[in-house]
Parts: sequence; structure tokens; C-alpha cells
Amino acid sequence: MASLDSQIDELYQLPLEQFTEKRNALAKNLSGSATTKVRHLLKPSVPVWAINQLYWHDRPTYNALVAASEKLRTAHRALLSGHKADIRKPEQVHRATIERALAKTIGLLEKGGLHASSAVADTIRRSLAALPTDEQPGRLTRPPEAAGFTLLTGIKPRPVPEAGPRGKRGRAPFLAPSAKKEPGPFFQADPANSEKARKAAERQQQKARREPARADAARLRAEAAAERTLKAARAAAERAANRLKEAQHRLSELEKKGAGP
Repeated sequence: MASLDSQIDELYQLPLEQFTEKRNALAKNLSGSATTKVRHLLKPSVPVWAINQLYWHDRPTYNALVAASEKLRTAHRALLSGHKADIRKPEQVHRATIERALAKTIGLLEKGGLHASSAVADTIRRSLAALPTDEQPGRLTRPPEAAGFTLLTGIKPRPVPEAGPRGKRGRAPFLAPSAKKEPGPFFQADPANSEKARKAAERQQQKARREPARADAARLRAEAAAERTLKAARAAAERAANRLKEAQHRLSELEKKGAGP
């Protein structure tokens, strides 16, 4: 029997419209924590499902995109840390790999019988640009958060020498070459501002992490409500069919009696 992880991987490779049904069927065949884990698996949105298919069906393109993203992030981190770094080439490579991955992803989307509207294509492009994410590849459930200010996380601003008392002619005293302020990123000029930016970025990250959790919970509630509604509709249809059969049977009996001698 296949492992639970491989069975979950298979769920995310299925046509999107089959996800909920197959997930629930898999959960019924499990027990304990495995059942809970599977029942809480979220159905991906259309753009995210398409990106998962890129991982499963075109791994070289997916890996090339992740590698380009990591090189660009490394260059940005070096620049933010005060080191010299040319980010133009990594940015060009990253943009080119995004466009290649976008074309492949849209092809897989349409192959799956889904329409790539302009809104869907835009979400796919933004999501590809944000990869890699902390979610497991191939099992993405929501568009990943763009890197943005997260590049500041863990980076300490370089200290800037304090200005001494002004000289007689109103000029600052001469600084030795080793003490001169070296040019660097904009936020290095004021460590206090850098600390504020870092804290603001952390607050933004925490807020962003809470928002998907709320959306996921709402989606779970909506799916559960839809399933209950569907079950109730099926039960009502079955009762109506039974009543119709009973009425037809009574009508048939009455017609037989009326046709008798």
C-alpha cells in the first residue's frame, strides 16, 4: 500500500474538480491523526493548482525558477547587508525564467480543461515570482507571499560613526579614511530607521500569515456547508422520488379498479 505522503501527493496531481471528492474518500479509509490531516487538506485555487502541476509535470522548469529566485535573493541580501552586489543580471535571469514558467504553467492549466483568464495569468505570474515558499512544493494551497520586506529579516544595519563637535569654522572634524562612512543602501544612513523598518516588516509578515489562516478556515467552513447542502438536496430528491413512485402506484391501482367489471 502506498504511503500517506504519496497518496496526498496524488491528490494534488488530480484534476482540480476531483480534489474534494478524492480527499474525502481517502480520509474515510484512514484513522486517527491521518484522517484529521487529510480532512484539513485545502483545495487549491485555479492558479495555485496550475503551479502545482508545473512542479509535478515539468520539474526542470520549476527548479530553474527556484534557482534563479535564490540567486536574486542572495544578491539582494548582500546589497542590504552593505556589500557590493550587481543585481541586474540576477533580475534579468529571474524575469526570463518567470516568463518561461508562466507559459508552461498556462499550457498545463489549459491542458487540464481550465481557462487562463487575464486575472488567473496575473496571479500565476505573481505567485511564480514569489517562489520558493515555506509550503511544500507541489502542495501549494494559496498564492505565496512576495519576498518584499522579508529580505530585511535577520539583517543588522551597519553602524554609522557619530558626528563629533563642530570645528571653529562650523565644519565637522576630519575623519580618518577607515572611519569614513562608506556608501551603502538607503536604510544604512539611520540605524533607528532600519530597526523601525525591520519591526514594521515583521508586523506585516505576522499579519500576512494570519490572513491566509482566516481565509483557509473560511474555505473549510464553506466546503463543509456546501457538502451539507448537497447531502440535504440529495435526500430531498430521494424523498420526492419515493413520493412520486407511491403516487404513481396509487394511480395505477385506481385505474385498475376503474377499468374492472
